[in-house]
Amino acid sequence: MAKKRKSTEEELRELHRYTRSLIEASPDMMVTFDRDSLIMDVNQETVDMTGVSREKLIGSPFKQYFTDPETAHQAAMLVFEQEKVKDLELELELIDHKGDHIPVALNASVYRDAAGKVVGAFAIIRDISKRKKAIEEVQRQQGEILELSTPALRVWEGVVLVPLIGTIDTRRAQQVMENLLERIVSTESEVAILDIAGVPTMDTKVAQHLVITAQAAAMLGAKTIITGVSPSSAQTMTKLGLDLSRLTCKGSLSAGIREALDMLSLKVVESNGE
Repeated sequence: MAKKRKSTEEELRELHRYTRSLIEASPDMMVTFDRDSLIMDVNQETVDMTGVSREKLIGSPFKQYFTDPETAHQAAMLVFEQEKVKDLELELELIDHKGDHIPVALNASVYRDAAGKVVGAFAIIRDISKRKKAIEEVQRQQGEILELSTPALRVWEGVVLVPLIGTIDTRRAQQVMENLLERIVSTESEVAILDIAGVPTMDTKVAQHLVITAQAAAMLGAKTIITGVSPSSAQTMTKLGLDLSRLTCKGSLSAGIREALDMLSLKVVESNGE
């Protein structure tokens, strides 16, 4: 005897049981919502995080539990457009039961009924606050390392020195400029020395960074001297056709310091030992 075909109602009950088991299996917040971005179901973690009962969450707008409801609604609609999204952040912040703002990422996918029709979407909402703090800490440490690798030293009253060692990329060049300008202001220096003896390659970007730094220093009333210029560096800077009118170039640091003292009308007098 042939088995009786399941009724639509039974299929829906089975689908509901299946989705419930999936939802509660997630250690993160999980919700299902429909095309109108209304919540259809949630797991216990969602209840605990929001402080709202499951009964009240079901049927409420998905967007109302975020600091930026419009962005949250756009994220929900994006799931139906793409049918699957992974690690979607969009600056999403959940409002937890204490009123705190929790940065979250969204992983979501649509699900279908027995006929293959999309009936809703699963969404895992993951707290990424620890990950963001870790990233911020790494960035802070990188910034400190950059600052230590580009010190601005006061070598004489009115003279600051930045010894450059290693590759100069855009980020480090920005750090050099910031450190130098802050030091010029704090020491009221009139001359800035950039020593490039430790820079392995003089290319277009490095030369441009030096010119821009010199221009910024000039706006604060300081003249710039580039020291440690090798013959190959001199040729490169000349061929680039950059405006070097604000730069004074010297082959060695000692020559640069003497030039700086001359600019300040100062002289180093040898002691006779008395």
